[in-house]
Amino acid sequence: MLGKRIVKQFRSDWIKYGFETIAIVVGILGAYYLSNWKEHRVEKETEMEYLKNLLVDLENQVLDS
Repeated sequence: MLGKRIVKQFRSDWIKYGFETIAIVVGILGAYYLSNWKEHRVEKETEMEYLKNLLVDLENQVLDS
């Protein structure tokens, strides 16, 4: 009896549960995307800093020669 009531209730609210599930999945994927975007941005900034330092070092070596 209890199982039939649960199934009947689920059938009547399946759209609501589907939207909730989609919202949760979209939220998790959005958080994952933002985390990867931030990590990539930090890596790019670090790379640019290394390249700037390398350019300064090369210019100093040329001037010292």
